Amino acid sequence: MGEINSESLEVSYQHLADSKAILALFLALLPAEILKIFDIVAMEATEMPYPNYLQIHPEIHVRILNFPNLLSLRELRERNLNQLVKVSGVVTRRTGVFPAAQIRQV
Repeated sequence: MGEINSESLEVSYQHLADSKAILALFLALLPAEILKIFDIVAMEATEMPYPNYLQIHPEIHVRILNFPNLLSLRELRERNLNQLVKVSGVVTRRTGVFPAAQIRQV
């Protein structure tokens, strides 16, 4: 990754689950927090052999591959917010997100 100046590190969820099951479990339960930690650790690990890497890219992002929770775009619901999901489908059109509650001026 450091040799090609990449900004992403791809990690297979299945490989993570096989080697460090507790990390895979925490990733599924608290994805935002765990991905932040993964990003920090990936940057620290990259800076060991490449001390000037921070000058090339200020951040490294860990990307999770092969996550088992597959949904179609039509199946996404509010309950999926803040969860790690894998989606399949094609976006043909998009609209803004509208809040469920309207704020009224008095």
